[in-house]
Amino acid sequence: MKHRAATLFTALWLALIIASPVSASPLQGLKQVGSGSMDWLFFTLYDATLYSPTGRYQAQQYPVALQIKYHKNIDRDDLVSATQDQWQHLGLNHPEQSKWLAQLSQLWPDVKDGDVLTFVASSPSEGQFFFNNRLLGQIEGGDFANAFIAIWLSEQTSRPDLRQQLIGAL
Repeated sequence: MKHRAATLFTALWLALIIASPVSASPLQGLKQVGSGSMDWLFFTLYDATLYSPTGRYQAQQYPVALQIKYHKNIDRDDLVSATQDQWQHLGLNHPEQSKWLAQLSQLWPDVKDGDVLTFVASSPSEGQFFFNNRLLGQIEGGDFANAFIAIWLSEQTSRPDLRQQLIGAL
């Protein structure tokens, strides 16, 4: 009877281990390039950190990751709207832009103070989103990854000081 109970306990323990979600860090193999904060009025909206395989920023070199740690609660619709606004600021008018915004609206959650959203661009057209180190999904096609990362890294970004911090220039 003791052997049977021990076997049952071991089987349940193994089942829990196997069923437990194991997630590797989305930043595995990447090194920090730079970081900075996005401030608005008198408070910080988020801290952003850029990563690359070498720890140096080189345009059009992949993979590259941007991690954002939020300090305010922000609704998903506001995040999507801000993405659209930034693409307008950059003059982006890609034929797939509406599709991308719809995908982001389906993919992203509302964020709360302390949440972390990470984007890992594996190529100019493909990237994965992670929320608190859990894979949300990926968007691919067109030039999505370039368009998304340009919000922070384009020379025409609306936040040039943050760009300089992210690419390690400050």
